[in-house]
Amino acid sequence: MIDVAYGGMVFRRPLFWLAAVAVGGAFYAERARARTVAYSQDSKELAGRLVGPARRTRQGWRTLFEFERVGRSERAQFWLPHEANPEDFVPGRELVVTGRLRLPRRPRDPGDDDEETRVRSAGAQWVLRAETVVLSTAMPPWRWWAHDLAQRARFAAEESFRKRLEPRQAALLAALVLGDAGSLTREESHAVRDSGGAHLLVVSGLKVGFVAGAAAWAGLWLGWRPGWRAAGAALAAGFYALMAGADPPSVRSWLMLAAGIAARSLDRPTTPSATLTLAAALIIAYEPTAALGTGFWMSFGGTAALLAVARQLERSAPRSWPRVGRATWTVMGINLAIAGALWPLYAATFRRASVIGPLANLALVPIAAYLIGAGGAIWFSDAWLPAAAPWAAKVADAGLTAFSAVCARAAAPSWAAVELRPWRTSEIAAYAFICGAGLMWPKRRFSAALACAGFGIFAAVRLFSRPPAVEVVFLARVPGNALVRFFGGPAWYVGPQKPDSSVHRAAVAIGAAPIERTIVGRIMTIRLGKTAISVGDHRGPRIQSGTGPFAIIARPRASALEVTTDGDFVHVEKIFPPRVRLGDYFPKRSESGVNADAKAGAQPAGGAWRQMFRRGQPPRRRRAAPVGTGDSTRG
Repeated sequence: MIDVAYGGMVFRRPLFWLAAVAVGGAFYAERARARTVAYSQDSKELAGRLVGPARRTRQGWRTLFEFERVGRSERAQFWLPHEANPEDFVPGRELVVTGRLRLPRRPRDPGDDDEETRVRSAGAQWVLRAETVVLSTAMPPWRWWAHDLAQRARFAAEESFRKRLEPRQAALLAALVLGDAGSLTREESHAVRDSGGAHLLVVSGLKVGFVAGAAAWAGLWLGWRPGWRAAGAALAAGFYALMAGADPPSVRSWLMLAAGIAARSLDRPTTPSATLTLAAALIIAYEPTAALGTGFWMSFGGTAALLAVARQLERSAPRSWPRVGRATWTVMGINLAIAGALWPLYAATFRRASVIGPLANLALVPIAAYLIGAGGAIWFSDAWLPAAAPWAAKVADAGLTAFSAVCARAAAPSWAAVELRPWRTSEIAAYAFICGAGLMWPKRRFSAALACAGFGIFAAVRLFSRPPAVEVVFLARVPGNALVRFFGGPAWYVGPQKPDSSVHRAAVAIGAAPIERTIVGRIMTIRLGKTAISVGDHRGPRIQSGTGPFAIIARPRASALEVTTDGDFVHVEKIFPPRVRLGDYFPKRSESGVNADAKAGAQPAGGAWRQMFRRGQPPRRRRAAPVGTGDSTRG
C-alpha cells in the first residue's frame, strides 16, 4: 500500500535534508533560548507591532504581538482588553502595551488543556494580558495591506454568518469555512474532536483547492484566457489563506498549489512530493520557528502520508467494484494512513485520538465540502443579493445540522476515542524508523534495516529503561486528590472523595491506567527514608522531614526527592543509598491488614521495600497491599 517511488524520491532530494537540518537547528535554538529566558510577572510597558490576525475565542479576542526584548525579537499571544474594538487591531499596526508578561502554563493535571503547546503552535513564547493599550495613529506599512484587507474580509464573512444563522450554527460555519474554531462550545468542540473531524476545522488543501477551483470556474465563465485563469485561481487561494490567518496548513496548501500552477504554465514536469518539499523549505526559510508548531507537523505529516498511499490504494481497488466502492476504499485507506502517521502527535498534543475517525470522515468530509460552498454563498448573497441570502442560510443550516448530528453520533460510543499518554523521544524515533521501513519496502535490505532499528529501539526502551520507584501526582482540581504509582505499574488513587472522569484521564495520561486501588476518606502516608509524603487530606499534600520537628521541605536533596517548579508533581527515585537498613516504615494496620498478610506467609511492606533495594527487583504483586492509616476500599 506504500508508494515506493514517493519515498525514494523524497529521501534523494537535497532540499529535503536541508529542511530537516533547519528543523533540528530551530529546535536546538528554541531549547537554548528557553534555558536563558528572563521571566518576570511585573507589569511592563512594551512597544511593538501586531503580526497576526485577531481571533475570537470563548475567553475573548487574541492576536500575536511582536516586540524587542533583551536585544532580540520575541512574540506573545496578546489578549485584547474586553472593551477594545477588534477591528482597530489590524496586522502591522504599532502599539504600546502595559501588562503582565508571563510564560504559558503547562497543564496542571495530566490530560488538561495545554496552554504551552497552543502558544508554541502559534509561533509565540509568551502570554500578554493588557492593562492599557495605546494604538499608533500611523497606518501600517504597505506590506501589511493584504493582511489588513484579509482580516476585514473575514470579519465581514463572520458578520454575515451571525446575521443569517443562530449563534451556535454561525460559530460552527466560521470554524469550517475560515478555520476560526475558538467560538465553538466546549461540548461541540469535543464532539468534533472525538469523531475525527478536527482536521476539518483547519484551512488546508481541501478548502484552498475548493476556492481555487471556484475562482478558475469564474474566470472561465468570464471568458478569461488560461494564463489569466491560473493567475486568478492562485491569487484567490492566497487571499483565502490570509483570511484564515496564514498559519502553516493554509500556507502549505497555497504554496503547493502555486508551485503546481507555475510548473504547468511553464510546461515543466513536477510531482506533489516535490511541491511538498518546496513548501516546507520556503516556510522554514521565512519563519524558522514555524517548525516548532504542532500545525506544521500535522499538516506536512498528514500530506506526506496521503501522497505515500493514495496512488497505491487507487490501483489496489478491484475494477469490478462500483465507483463509489473504489472511492470509499481509497478514502478509508488515506484516513487510516494519516491517523497512523500522526498518532505520536495526537499523544503529545491532545492526549487523545479518535478511533472512529476514518469511518466518520466518509460522511464528514463531503458535508464539509458542501458547507464551504454554502458559506461562500451566504457571504456573497448578503453583500450583493440580499433577497437570496435567506435561502442560502437555509441550505447552510441543513448542512450544519447534518454535520453536528454525524459528529454527535460518531462520538457517542465509549470506544470512539482513546486517551493517550505522551510518547518518549526514543519511542517516537522507533516509530519513525518503522514508518520509514514502510516507505522503502521494495528495497528489502534498506527496509529491513530500518524496521530492525525501530523494533530494536522499542525493545531497548522496554528492557533497559528502569521505571521510577514511586511517582506521586498531585491533582490540582480538587485539593487532596493524588495518584500514587509504584514501580511504573498501575496507579492508586487517594483522595477525600471518589475519583471522577478527570482522575481517570490523568491516570491514562501518565501511563498508569487502569486505577488499581482506590482509597477514599483516609490519609495515605508514604515513608521514604527520612521523608514522609501524606496524601488524601482535603487540605492538600504534605511533604515532611522524618527527623526532628516535622517541617515542610523547602529544597529536598536530589537523591531523596525531586519536585517540579509548579509543585503538583513529585518524582521520587534513588531514594535510599546502598547499605541502608530500611526497617518497617509503613504504619501497622489492623489484624485484617498487614499482620494478617504476615501470618499467611507474606512479607510486610517494609520487607518488600528492603527486597527491592537490595536485589534491584520490585516486590511481587501479592505483597503490594493497600497502604494507609485506616481501612482502604478497592476500586
